[in-house]
Amino acid sequence: VTSKINSITVGSVNRLVGTATPYSFNIDKASGFETRDPYFTPNKQTLSELGFKIGDQLTISFNWEISKNGSKNMVYGDCDLEYVADNGFKGAIKRSVIVFSESNTKGRVEVTHTLEEVNLSAKGLRFRFDDSVLTFNVSDIKMEKGNKATSWSPAPEDVSNDISTAKSEAISTAASDATTKANNAKSEAISTAASDAT
Repeated sequence: VTSKINSITVGSVNRLVGTATPYSFNIDKASGFETRDPYFTPNKQTLSELGFKIGDQLTISFNWEISKNGSKNMVYGDCDLEYVADNGFKGAIKRSVIVFSESNTKGRVEVTHTLEEVNLSAKGLRFRFDDSVLTFNVSDIKMEKGNKATSWSPAPEDVSNDISTAKSEAISTAASDATTKANNAKSEAISTAASDAT
């Protein structure tokens, strides 16, 4: 029991940006495969640039659900999870991480992968859909160091961007309000002066 407890590592920092936005993919490949690359690391840094090394464990977790792709008949295939960089595939995380079926249309994935050299140049995650015609929805995705999934949270970079955006919007709104008030006061003063002159 002690060795099992000691082998648990928890990172909790999401290393993917833009994860507050759920994604939906229309997949139309009854035979063959299609890929989608919706999530990347901050500034598309490699895992190595983020401080990861060979032998580190990464845990990827997300919620998923499938539905009908328009009026097309459903074709239930499977989904692989892979690493990706600008120049393509950087290694499999897990093959057939989801096998779709009429009775398997939604769930949660939690998978841990031990990094190899080829993975260190990865900058994001890829979903590979084999032999599937369906709409795939993904939400609450998180890639974190360690072998234990924790609840979803945004990447620190997303929080910083949200703060910067809110600050800019507040400054812009305050400046606009001040300009409007100054122009209104000026118009009122001119109107009063013109009225007093007559």
